[in-house]
Formats: sequence, structure tokens, C-alpha cells
Amino acid sequence: ARLPFQTSNPKVFAGGDMVRGSDLVVTAIYEGRQAAEGIMDFLEV
Repeated sequence: ARLPFQTSNPKVFAGGDMVRGSDLVVTAIYEGRQAAEGIMDFLEV
């Protein structure tokens, strides 16, 4: 199963402005936190 904000390359996660273009800072922060959780799951830590 894919993790939150995981790209087609399973070792790469992207969110915020990299995905949706310019947006609110709070959106980028939220997506960064969600991506971090996905990365932690990917690393199994």
C-alpha cells in the first residue's frame, strides 16, 4: 500500500507547493507533517 504523499518512486515523498503549486503556508506545514508520518512508516521507526 502506498503511504501518504509517497510518489511513484517509493523512496520519494512530496507535498505542499511541490505538489499543488503556491498555496497557504499552513497547507504546506500540514502536508509536511503527514509526509513525515509516511516516511516514518516507510522506515519502520
